[in-house]
Amino acid sequence: MIRLGFVSNSSSNLFVIPKKYLTLGELESLQESRYNITQNEDIHETAQYMYGRISRENEANGIIKKYLNKDGVDYDEG
Repeated sequence: MIRLGFVSNSSSNLFVIPKKYLTLGELESLQESRYNITQNEDIHETAQYMYGRISRENEANGIIKKYLNKDGVDYDEG
């Protein structure tokens, strides 16, 4: 079960996104972001979801924002 509510600080954005919405390129981009994260970032992956905490400057924000109206997508701009 993925949590759908967040408590956030002002320097990072928290997200949950089902993988089923992502194109292969978007999924690969989020997966690559896991290896290029800063100290305040944390990205995780399960079989069905990508979720975590990313900085406001992270390019992944653009991917996630595209799907805000979809069921199961949660995004908090801290």
